[in-house]
Amino acid sequence: MHALLADGIERASQDDVLLPLAERIELMAGDAARAIPTLAEAPMVVLIDPMFPDRKSSAMVRKEMRLVRRVVGDDDDAPALLDVALCHATDRVVVRRPRGAHPLPHDRSPDLTVGGRRTRFDVYLTRS
Repeated sequence: MHALLADGIERASQDDVLLPLAERIELMAGDAARAIPTLAEAPMVVLIDPMFPDRKSSAMVRKEMRLVRRVVGDDDDAPALLDVALCHATDRVVVRRPRGAHPLPHDRSPDLTVGGRRTRFDVYLTRS
């Protein structure tokens, strides 16, 4: 996944319109749950985008996403990453979920939910 993201950032940096955005992105390889506590400056926002749970319907997921799931797995560690992110993000943590799925298992419910047709974003505010 790191190599794919690095390639996307490199391609974006070749585009005059996307260059300012690409220059603001710092890509790091590793386990986010271990890396976040070691950052020199606490992140304002952490976005968690785990693999969606398996579908109950018979419709197949796009081939590209089936291949990604084979590479990265089921993201069983997403609830642990949410715990770490809530401890370190200074403003909020945002978790992308399928529209009808339950929030990630946690002792706290999202403060805000922003929904779309197929996905929603569960927002946990961390600012005091």
